[in-house]
Amino acid sequence: MECVCRHRRKFTAALRQWSSRNARPQHSYPSGFTVTSTGFITTNMAMQSWGNITNIEIVQRNAWKQLRCPVASISGANIVMQTPGWTYTGTSPTPGRPWDGDGTVSLSGVSWEENAYELLTSPGMWYLNRATGYLYYIPRPGENMVNAVVVLPVLEKLIDANGGSLTTPIHNVVFSGIIGHPARTFRV
Repeated sequence: MECVCRHRRKFTAALRQWSSRNARPQHSYPSGFTVTSTGFITTNMAMQSWGNITNIEIVQRNAWKQLRCPVASISGANIVMQTPGWTYTGTSPTPGRPWDGDGTVSLSGVSWEENAYELLTSPGMWYLNRATGYLYYIPRPGENMVNAVVVLPVLEKLIDANGGSLTTPIHNVVFSGIIGHPARTFRV
């Protein structure tokens, strides 16, 4: 299946599918990662041989936040994260309670790595190779990919409207007949 897009979710037969990752959120997290000023040091030397390094994301679940940042490069045990994402993982746009929970949460550990073909291991998992545009998927038992309906959202925002300021907001705007389908985020 060919696709050129960024993604976060995929649906088959209206069921959400997991992108390729080394551990689902409810399972134990990988060990062997130490935070550095530019990313991480890892004991997982196999990661440097994974394809499409810049498509891999490091994810950390921390209370109610899920922090993620794409990888820029891997050399030996050194993982360098992409900027400005790495810089922004430790900042909060509205510091103070209740907006940032118990203070600013930074990407200080690894819950899982995501979006690498090498992590594609279980039925229901998928991987999008952005370089080639191919979507790889391991069907669940009983799924027939010949007649499957697959939804891979490509829009994060349908409409982006901004007022001049808090005292001059946009107004008198009406939306009618908009239907949202399963997506990463459906926001106006």
